Amino acid sequence: MLAAQQALDNAPHHIPTLLNYAQLLKKLGRLDPAEELLRRAIAPPPYNNGPSSNRSVDPARPQAFNNLANFLWRSRGDAVGAQVVYRQGLAETKASFSSGKCRSGGGRESLLQRNYAVFLQVLKRCRE
Repeated sequence: MLAAQQALDNAPHHIPTLLNYAQLLKKLGRLDPAEELLRRAIAPPPYNNGPSSNRSVDPARPQAFNNLANFLWRSRGDAVGAQVVYRQGLAETKASFSSGKCRSGGGRESLLQRNYAVFLQVLKRCRE
């Protein structure tokens, strides 16, 4: 756990590091700090705030939205919160690709789409 904390201290905005540490905390049953890290992973990075920024969007962001939505749904039982995060992630991903600010996320965006579709199917079955 110390190594994970050191990695986070060295790269506090590195999305894969945030996601990995959150996963470790979740496995240890520390859900509140895990959720905090997942929310940090979807927060706009400090170097990419504002309309004049021309930096590309981190390709790991779709995975961050996916992980937080799954966490809210499966670990917290918060279907409403999960749906909000899924939609936010899909909207941001679509906007980033259409503006040319996002390079391919190695299939992470399709994982977000696929998991949202599964979420909706399960939600529909639960309501029937």
